[in-house]
Amino acid sequence: MANKFEIVGLQDFINDIEDFTKNAQRDLVPYVDQAGDVLLKEIKANTPTDTGALKESLYHKRPRLRKGVTRKIVTWGNDVRDYEAAVELGHNLVFFSKPTFKHIPETAFMRKSTDNKKEKVFKMLIIGIGIVMKKLGDDKWVIR
Repeated sequence: MANKFEIVGLQDFINDIEDFTKNAQRDLVPYVDQAGDVLLKEIKANTPTDTGALKESLYHKRPRLRKGVTRKIVTWGNDVRDYEAAVELGHNLVFFSKPTFKHIPETAFMRKSTDNKKEKVFKMLIIGIGIVMKKLGDDKWVIR
């Protein structure tokens, strides 16, 4: 037996979805920013420090966006661009531009921080999405 369903207010639903796609990116920005702030704070707390240059260079930015995509990334300054990856992933020591046989192990501070905060960040984003979805006026349409 096939299940049957009826969508009451289908045209309103379609119009709402079109409005949502136009406005969702703008409306989600504060929630994405808050999640980025939480993640950046955790990453900075876990960043190994020698001189402190790496920790001080960390920041987040909103890159050029493709249509319909809202995101914020954590990145680092140009002066330590190669340094962050070497600390995160480990590397072979180079001394005065000459490779040595010494290996510096990874210090996965970015991955650790992301794992530590993934549930909180996810919840923050879900709350934001729920608030934005509420703007659709979920009482306008019903699926039966």
